[in-house]
Parts: sequence; C-alpha cells; structure tokens
Amino acid sequence: MIFWVILTGLSVYLLYVKGFRKPPNYPPGPPIVPMLGSIPFLRGPTLNDKIWSKDLADQYGPVVGLFFGSHPAVMINDPKVAKEALSGEDLLGRPRDPLAMSVRSENGRFFGLFLADGEIWNHQRRFTLRTMKDLGLGKSVLEEIMIFEAGQLCDIFKSEVDRDVLIDGQFNIPVVNVLWSSIAQVRFENDNPKILEFMAILRGLFRGGGFLKQFFAILKHFPNLSGLNNRRATNLKLRAIIQEEIENHKDMVQTGASPDDFIGKYLREMETDPYLNEKELLHICQDLFGAGTETVSSTLIFSLAYLVMHPEVQQKCFEEIIRLQDIGGEINLREQQKFVYVNATINEVFRKSSMTASIIPHRALRPTKIMGYDIPYDTMILTNMMLNNNDPDYFQDPEDFRPERFIDDHGKLVKNDILTPFGVGKRICPGEALARGELFVFLAYLIRTFAFSNPLEQPRPNAEVTWGMARLPLPFYVRLTLRK
Repeated sequence: MIFWVILTGLSVYLLYVKGFRKPPNYPPGPPIVPMLGSIPFLRGPTLNDKIWSKDLADQYGPVVGLFFGSHPAVMINDPKVAKEALSGEDLLGRPRDPLAMSVRSENGRFFGLFLADGEIWNHQRRFTLRTMKDLGLGKSVLEEIMIFEAGQLCDIFKSEVDRDVLIDGQFNIPVVNVLWSSIAQVRFENDNPKILEFMAILRGLFRGGGFLKQFFAILKHFPNLSGLNNRRATNLKLRAIIQEEIENHKDMVQTGASPDDFIGKYLREMETDPYLNEKELLHICQDLFGAGTETVSSTLIFSLAYLVMHPEVQQKCFEEIIRLQDIGGEINLREQQKFVYVNATINEVFRKSSMTASIIPHRALRPTKIMGYDIPYDTMILTNMMLNNNDPDYFQDPEDFRPERFIDDHGKLVKNDILTPFGVGKRICPGEALARGELFVFLAYLIRTFAFSNPLEQPRPNAEVTWGMARLPLPFYVRLTLRK
C-alpha cells in the first residue's frame, strides 16, 4: 500500500514538473498543461490563427514563452529582436520534428540544407552558396533560360485571352525548369509525364501536413492518421527522380565530361572534399527544389491577384516597363534594379501575402538568452513575420497595397529590414537572388504582354489563402487581354 502511495505521489509530482511548471526565467506566456502544453490557452478561430495571434504579443510582449505538447517554443514578435537573436550562433539549429526524423534522418542525423545543422551543414551551406554564385545570376546562360521560360509562359497564356482563366499551377513547370537548368542542365516540356509527376510530388509535400503534427511524437505510431506513410512515399518518389539525374551525371563525369551545373560541380569536388558525399547531394537538391519551386510559383499567383485587385499598381508597372524599354532598357537580370516600381511591387506582394508566417523555425543549439530571458537547449524559435508585416509601427496603413512604401524620395528602391521573406543570418535562403530574379523576369514579361482584370463570370480574386507548410494562395479566375 505504501509503495503505491509513493508511486502515485511521484507520478503526480513528475506530471506537475513536466506538465505545469515552466523552466526558470522562461519568457512570459500562457499557462501549460500536460500533453498539450499552451495550446488550450491560445485564442483564435483556427489553429493557425491561434499560433500567429496578435493577442499573444499584446498580452505578453515581444518575446513569448510557449509549449507545444512537451516541446518548449519561443515566439519573437519584434523583428529587431528576432534579427539580433537569429544572427548569432546559438540559435542556428533546426527543430527535431519527430515525423521528419522518421522520413529524412538516418541514425538521428539530417542531411542537406533545410533540416540539418552543425558543422557538416555549415560546410554544405558554404559549398552551395559558392556554387550557386559561380553558376551566376548575372551570367547570360541562366538569364537566357529565365527569359525563354517567361516567353513560353506568355505563349501559353496567349491561348487563354479574352476569357476567364483559372490561375493555379501555370507557373510551376516554368519555375522548376529554371531550377532544373541550374542543378542539372535539364529542361522539360509542359506535357512531359516525368515533370508532371515531379511537380505533383512537390506540391503535395508543400501543401500537406499541419504545423503542430511535428511536435507529437506519438503520431509516428499511427502513420496513416499522421500522414507519415504518405510523406515517406512521396519523399522516396522525389528522391528517385533526382537520383536518376545524379546517376546520369556520374556516368558523364566518368567518361571525362564536365557538366557545368550544380550536380556536376558537387560530384567533381567530392573527389577532394571529405565532407561532400552523394547522400548530402541528394538531400541538397531535394531542399533546393522544395524551397525554390512552390514559393516562387505561389508568389507569382499572389502577384496576379494583387495586380487585379489594384489595377492602378498594374498600370504603373506597365508604364515603367514601357518607359525603360523606350530608352533601351531590357527585361533582364543585369538591368533588374532599374525597374524600381516593379521590384517595389514584388516586395509589397511579399509583405501582404506573408506567405511564410514565420522565418523557418530555428532551434537553440545551447542554453542562451533573448532579452534577458533564459532559453533552454533545444527550444524552438518562431518569429511572427505576419504580425510584423502588418504592424503600423513599421508599415504605415498596412492594410493598403502600396508599393511606394519601398521607394524613397529620390526614386530609389528602399531596403526594409523588417521585410525578411528569405530569413536572416546564416540561415538565409541560399536561393534568394535566384528567386528574386525569376519573380522579376516572369512578372515583367507577363505585365508587358497582358492586362489582367476581374473575370466576367467568376468571383473576383481576393488573395485568399490555405495553410500547408506556408500560407498558400487559393486558385482564382482572371481575365487576360493582350496588350496592343
């Protein structure tokens, strides 16, 4: 009897310590309960509304301490605090998602760029940044690929003029072709079964899953309910397509060929760099496609929605393009910065869409501090970019779509440190320049060729979103008119 009393008392005590008591000097935040953590105390009609709620910032301040299940998480609501915290070394890790561990790790170790951390990740990151630069956004080959794909896209849209057109997946293949060209010097036609399967896999991965699933390890024991089996299957299919191209490159390298693309450069450097290996290469390619395809495609979709909703902005973009072309300006990467209003419009699309509600979550690699609060090892760090992008302290009249906020009194493009769609510090997306280049070329070509307006027989676009791995645009209709 005494044994059971002691055991029960010990269990209750452990439940209290693990379930109700926060670490000492932890940032202020809502209460926690066993199993669920802070979740029952978050306000909002949906789970995502609860997590990114302004209520948390109003109630607890710029740094909020949360628990998702038993996992500690800190939400940073102030962009200046976030930039300072994430620019150091202590928070460079990535959260250890139990479901992702089951899909993409080996013996507890992640590979590639997106999920990995530590010295091997840092080495892969440096190689990727250097190689992407060597492949060169300013080089004529990549520029010609973008311009060619933009022209092909315009040709597709020309068959749809003067009627209501559903805007959904039209950008996927042109965007992924730019990446395939950089990674493997490969291009696919729109009806190629291989690229159609590839895009379906990428979209499924990006649009599936839920934010909180990753924190409940018990779900890995229910692989159908959690979607784990589906994630495993789609990841295997995606890697098989990439691996096939790696094998093709290995054959070329062995025969003395020297393909001047990412895979070719990686395979050659593998011969002398012990940190580089084929498994890392496979996962890096997967990460580059995952991060650089759906995000660019979705931003282009958001762009068309906002251009239709704000025809005066669309007209100013068109007038700038024509004015610069009349004096010899061209839509290319070398002259991209001359198109101030078009680039400002892209920045405003980033701000209004807030497609990434947070900078991709970080993880504390060691105990550290943020604003004097103690942050335990392994704590996940979130940043409320969606709140910052709509904060009147940083963006006057944030409800307005106004590209002029990114242009100074001298007509120059303004760099606003609050807007960080590609992250900050060492974890900044290595494909930022490529993504911005694609967005500029595709959008400028489309605006020069077509006028986009409200559909005649379908609901008007309103930039509605659905949640997957990010805030993604719902399909909508527009009417295309060929410009004279």
